[in-house]
Amino acid sequence: NSSRSRASAVSGFRRYLHELPGGAAFVDSAGQWKTPAVLRAVALVTAGLASAIGILAVSSYLVSEHNAAQARARAAETKPLEIVQREAVNSVLRGYFGAEGWEERLRWVRSPELVQPKMQAWYGRHPDPGPQEIQKVGKIITADYGGIRCVVAGVLLKGHIKEKSVILEWRHNRFYWIDWETQSAYQEKTPEELFASPLPLESDLRCVLDPSDYYNGEFSDAARWQCYSLDYPSNNEGFFGYVARGSGAAEDLDRAFKRRSNLGALIRVRTLPAASRFRQLEIIELRENSWIPKYPAES
Repeated sequence: NSSRSRASAVSGFRRYLHELPGGAAFVDSAGQWKTPAVLRAVALVTAGLASAIGILAVSSYLVSEHNAAQARARAAETKPLEIVQREAVNSVLRGYFGAEGWEERLRWVRSPELVQPKMQAWYGRHPDPGPQEIQKVGKIITADYGGIRCVVAGVLLKGHIKEKSVILEWRHNRFYWIDWETQSAYQEKTPEELFASPLPLESDLRCVLDPSDYYNGEFSDAARWQCYSLDYPSNNEGFFGYVARGSGAAEDLDRAFKRRSNLGALIRVRTLPAASRFRQLEIIELRENSWIPKYPAES
């Protein structure tokens, strides 16, 4: 009985299909399938599905290959930040040290419009080294000098046996300029020039300060003066600076020395001709807590 009921239901469904628009092409009035037409329809549907699946597969493959090609192109163009930084720093160093003279070197330094008169005066009194070949660029590290973001590169020049540290200001994560004043050990006036003057002079001095106890001559009163030994690169003979205790400069130095045993700084000094034979200078101001001068921000 159940079999006859299922057969009757199937036959009724087929007759219903026959009544539908276009159904007579597949089912006759008795509810029987028109086999050739059904097979053709199935074949067409199967072919259509296969084509659609094929098109989707091909499209997916092409999209995948396109994305992979773009990824490969990006990988070829994009390098890790440290590699990009090293390449940029190397380019600046090659340009700076390869320059024929200070005028050409000027294009690679910080705040060239402010540094130009200093370079001109300095190389008027000291020989210009001319182009120098870089043998090796060593370690490059980041540093902060009083809020100025920098990188420090170890550079070995051809014919030298010791690396020199070159400081470059780092702006916008991609631009670098060499701090010429530290690189050249620039002084407004060298200690030798200061001590040679028969008249009192004031000058900025870039040096390293260490607390000391050398009291004599004009600065023999330790209760009145705080003594520091002074030094700077290329200096061959020690000299001394004295700051008046209780002065603003003394307080600034006390604060600067709280977390360190010595201090690389830019100070303002005054000569006393009677003290020159002892290689003594008066410290009247602490300009910067580092050797890096603060120039106006550049875009």
